[in-house]
Amino acid sequence: MEPPPLHTLPPINQRNHAITRLILRRLQRHVGVRLRLHGLRTQFARGGGMIVANHFTRLETFVIPYVLYREAQVLVRILAAPMFFTNQRLGKYLLSVGGLPTNYPQKYEAIARDILHGGWWLLFPEGSMIKDRKVIDRGRLQVSDGTGSGRRPPHSGAALIVLTVQRYQAALRHALRTGEDLERLCTALGLHHLSPAYLQAIAQRPAAIVPLNVTYYPLNPQATLITSWLTRLVPALMHADLRERLIEELTVEGSMLLKGVDIDMRLGAPLGRAADSQPDDPRGIVPGSPALWQRSLERLRSWRPTPRVPVLRERGGVLYWQRQRRRTRQMTRRYMQAVYGQTTVNLDHLLSGLLLLQVPHQRRVGVTELKRRVYVVLQALREAPTIHLHADLTNPDLQHRLLTVQRHPGVDSFAQRAVAHHLLTCTETAWEFARERLTKAWPFGEVRLQNFMQVCANEIEPLPAVMRALRQAVRLDLARQRAQFA
Repeated sequence: MEPPPLHTLPPINQRNHAITRLILRRLQRHVGVRLRLHGLRTQFARGGGMIVANHFTRLETFVIPYVLYREAQVLVRILAAPMFFTNQRLGKYLLSVGGLPTNYPQKYEAIARDILHGGWWLLFPEGSMIKDRKVIDRGRLQVSDGTGSGRRPPHSGAALIVLTVQRYQAALRHALRTGEDLERLCTALGLHHLSPAYLQAIAQRPAAIVPLNVTYYPLNPQATLITSWLTRLVPALMHADLRERLIEELTVEGSMLLKGVDIDMRLGAPLGRAADSQPDDPRGIVPGSPALWQRSLERLRSWRPTPRVPVLRERGGVLYWQRQRRRTRQMTRRYMQAVYGQTTVNLDHLLSGLLLLQVPHQRRVGVTELKRRVYVVLQALREAPTIHLHADLTNPDLQHRLLTVQRHPGVDSFAQRAVAHHLLTCTETAWEFARERLTKAWPFGEVRLQNFMQVCANEIEPLPAVMRALRQAVRLDLARQRAQFA
């Protein structure tokens, strides 16, 4: 059978898209946000595909498409929560700049066909904002369900779309090879106006998944004029739960905009190439057409009773879909590991990890000792080819300050923020832990405001090399390493 009829995707309004880029460009000039894109090579050189990214703030919905268009001239569509499309004007605007609600009818098939036409899509497989950045639970990949009440595996929508694209390509290759149902298939896929050579190129083009990680530094959630104004305005307008969530999100993201933040976006190598391709299987797209020798062999065998038991056919279909689900889960784990592997490790990550590892065993830590342990971790991570360090961690002058009595701006900033959140009591020579606040299991909607150190430590948990270096540094006897620090 041919692909089912679909709703036409809303076209992108180039004027609205240009105005949105202009607004974001002007906004970036007047706030303290520093946008950096790393790892851009040839990921977008060959046709369409998907970009999968982690999801920590609402800013990513606009910032990622803006930066990718600015740096790579790639027009990106994005799947977004249906709540943003409930307002008629806002929903119409979001549709015009490439947004699509997640409840759009037959969205995976529509996206797959757009990818065949060369379109690029941004998806957040985590399914919602992971405010605590906790993605590893008992050694397994598990994320919050959005409310913090439970944990689940990441969504596998990107993998399903890739498999759908591959099925369409397999059907197209089959039709091009045999000439059967080619016109009908191309009409259903919207490819009827293309030449056979171009159709062949589309059928052979890999459907790529490009992992993208977004990291923020420093994390400094504090009340701003925006949140103060909103706190007075909103109480009578919204339900209490929605009001608290809105205030929390504006506190975190408003402080990023007004107080300054580095947003490091790092692209990985495309996935979904030969390793994820599957043999031509036009099942479910167009009917199979056996070759001449197969038909002759079937006629020779026809004299024998060949019972066609419906149960066996049904069992074969079940086994087929079980294999597809297994491949979907494998692909999902693979691209999520690639997303987290692109994390830009910064000083907040290292300090938070070291301090939280020491909280159960001691009440305070010396500043000189802590700085030296950070230096030891940095030396270990320099030898790890898969670890990406923030620019401040590769600065020779700042590295030297970790071994001397000179003040380190990053360490001082961390101490000030920890004191403001009542996580540490700091003096010139030592930091004392507020154990109760550091070890408390804060609610999902409050952890970013109450314990940014736990959020930073959770973010590097999927990086085994970083966690190993931190544990080794905590166990290290610094007295025996004096020559290294001389």
